[in-house]
Amino acid sequence: MSQLDVPRVLESVANVAEHRDAKTLRVSLLQTLKELLPVRAAGFIAFGTSAHVDVDPLENDELPAFAAEIPADLLARVALGSDVQIPKAGGGGCIHLMPVGANEALAVHIAECTPDQLRTIDALARLYRNFTAMIRDSEQDRLTGLQNRRSFDSYLARVTEAALVAPEPVARDAARTRSGPVSGWLALFDLDHFKRINDRFGHLYGDEVLLLVAQMVSKLFRGEDRCFRYGGEEFAVILTRSDHDGVMIAMERLRQAISTHVFPQVGQVTVSVGCAPIEPGISMVEVIERADRALYQAKNAGRNRVVFYESGRDGRRNDRLDGNVELF
Repeated sequence: MSQLDVPRVLESVANVAEHRDAKTLRVSLLQTLKELLPVRAAGFIAFGTSAHVDVDPLENDELPAFAAEIPADLLARVALGSDVQIPKAGGGGCIHLMPVGANEALAVHIAECTPDQLRTIDALARLYRNFTAMIRDSEQDRLTGLQNRRSFDSYLARVTEAALVAPEPVARDAARTRSGPVSGWLALFDLDHFKRINDRFGHLYGDEVLLLVAQMVSKLFRGEDRCFRYGGEEFAVILTRSDHDGVMIAMERLRQAISTHVFPQVGQVTVSVGCAPIEPGISMVEVIERADRALYQAKNAGRNRVVFYESGRDGRRNDRLDGNVELF
């Protein structure tokens, strides 16, 4: 459109601002650009040593090829916070790159590069940056940098709801997945005798232990697994893998990494871990309750161990708990 429709722009901004989830906010921004401007392609380009398109609801094949060919010097300029415009040959408009986060840019191929249109794109990009910062702050634990309890509740709710409609996974080890189809696992763990650390060394050293544990968790769990500070000295990991033994190996690796680490001033610290499967028909509240039972059993059994909650074959609630096995 030759002139911007101000009421329509404001309505679109209001629609973008409604979202409180980073992913839906991204998609809403791209759809808004498409509705307001003569956009040929739009997407978020993630870049490090190379660039690739992360979100492109327009399903346009142009941006992935373009991203792969962006010169390194232009990516460096965007990474430093500069906007970059790349003209398209043959009167094809231009591609506008705007930094919107760490190693991320909004890419918009627009047929015309009028000042009004570029200002509109820039304004929406700033709006996106501000809202993602607010979302990040609301979802992140300030001390550890992990996602917080609010994020945990929201994510686990989505995972348990998805388990109700997901196709049954093929268990890698059917003998160890006794309860039937498993969509993932919840692991709750906390630091053993953490109150003693605070009482003896002070909260400053206690906070340092929490921060270092969070850093270990972040390094050991990547990809689809999500890590959270559940509260106080308690943490949570939601693992998307379905096999019991894989989860056991992952949590044992974490337990041993923490127990063998020498923390400044404090020395060695151990953790107790409780794991529960995320199964179809089991509510979020019950998944948490089962993992908490397993954690409680780990504490009662002497701490510094991994314990699994497993349902009985007949589907009834069963307090059967499997203790840890030394794997390393």
